[in-house]
Amino acid sequence: MCLKHLISPTAYKKNAERHYQQFKENKPQFSDSIFFLTSLLIISIIHFLNELAMNEVQRDEIRSTVNYFSFFPLLALLLISAGTRSQQVSPQRYINEPAAGVQTEGDWSGVIRPEGFVDVSFRKQGGRVYSSIRVPLSELKDLPRQNVGTFTLTREAGSIQFSGRFENNEGKGQYSFAPEKSYTDHMRNENIDISDSKYQMAFFLVNITRSYVGMLKNNGYMILSKDDLIPLAALDVNEAYIRSIKNTGITSLSIHDFIPFRALKIDKEYIDTLRKAGYADLTAEKVINLKAKDFIK
Repeated sequence: MCLKHLISPTAYKKNAERHYQQFKENKPQFSDSIFFLTSLLIISIIHFLNELAMNEVQRDEIRSTVNYFSFFPLLALLLISAGTRSQQVSPQRYINEPAAGVQTEGDWSGVIRPEGFVDVSFRKQGGRVYSSIRVPLSELKDLPRQNVGTFTLTREAGSIQFSGRFENNEGKGQYSFAPEKSYTDHMRNENIDISDSKYQMAFFLVNITRSYVGMLKNNGYMILSKDDLIPLAALDVNEAYIRSIKNTGITSLSIHDFIPFRALKIDKEYIDTLRKAGYADLTAEKVINLKAKDFIK
């Protein structure tokens, strides 16, 4: 499912850049650190959204889910930041509900691809698509081809039961999500509260596994937010990427920094290029700043 089916990429980009310019004009009302962190994080995710909309980013394993989850809180941040003059704005305050649009029951539609995948889109009942995933056909057993039937997709976080049918490789029907209690309990033991069913399904959609949480902790990130875990998993912030960035020597690198880093395609090669160009004492904020400037030129 491409984002251009949900919003116009061109219109969204122009609207986002207009609000960004308004936000930038209000810079004197904010501290420099909050302004740069907030505005550049916005631009980084906008950049990723537009790439996704133009089919420049592969969306296997539901890479698109987090972007639509992020759209509304990000837009709220843009509008609030542009109109607020008398108070400091924390970027995390508004980018904090990535599961807001998730529905545990609703309508689905799907297309069987010749490459051996099924693209499945999820809608509120009678509403718009809020997410889509690409699933290997081998994970969906006994797809109903002609007559109405049921099939199930199971992951660590729970399972979705689909009812409906496929005809000529296109299908539709209804779905219902059931969380896995042992998984929810495990996350609670890791100090990650996903008791809200919307978060349980969001974790299912981006396929956050127990081992993924363990990997992040093994790399030194012991305090994890459920609102960070969703974009981290959806953007495929994996162990190899984390280690490559940490090995660049950037100071004060938090787990949250990997979200705009990955969205902006900041890698070791880019950071090495900055150092060769004379940039010393690089921080995560400085790197995001420099990369985002390339986007808004």
